[in-house]
Amino acid sequence: MVKVLVAYTTFDGHTAKIAERIASALRRRNCAVQLCDLARAHPGRPLHEFDGVILGGPLHGGRHHRQLVNFVSENCEALNKQPSAFFSVSLSAAGDVQQQGDATRCLNEFLDETGWQPDVTTTVAGALLYRNYGFFKRWMMKRIVKRGGTGDTDTSRNYVYTDWEAVDDFAKGFIDQHVGHASERLASTIA
Repeated sequence: MVKVLVAYTTFDGHTAKIAERIASALRRRNCAVQLCDLARAHPGRPLHEFDGVILGGPLHGGRHHRQLVNFVSENCEALNKQPSAFFSVSLSAAGDVQQQGDATRCLNEFLDETGWQPDVTTTVAGALLYRNYGFFKRWMMKRIVKRGGTGDTDTSRNYVYTDWEAVDDFAKGFIDQHVGHASERLASTIA
């Protein structure tokens, strides 16, 4: 059975939901998945013991969570030696062409900063969780969205922009195109 680590950081819980969705898609493909919130714990086993690694995190203020940056920087050599993938979650990924370009630029800056070269990357549209935010954050997010000119500003409800089918396709594509082939190569060298 293929073993995959899905590790993430999250600010408001939405990236955790995306990671859980990826884990579910992998389990449906008969993978053994370890799901890990990097803010709470580290995987508990060396990365080389996994057949593949998927990492993800949200963008806030154009930067990824410091714990994600540290984890990738500390494990860059191991990540670059095995099948790996990265998903970056932001509201920009749900925006117009320029905003989507900004999301991709931030993803690439993260990779440049850490030296990681994953096999697959994607930007994932996040969520505006107004109902979950405290007063100040709700006010600030509404201002940011209003200034951007795209997005929802009714703070009486939450908005989820994530394309769940695209998340499933990301997970399936990574397993089918990168991890599956690596496992087949490993089996043929053992035989």
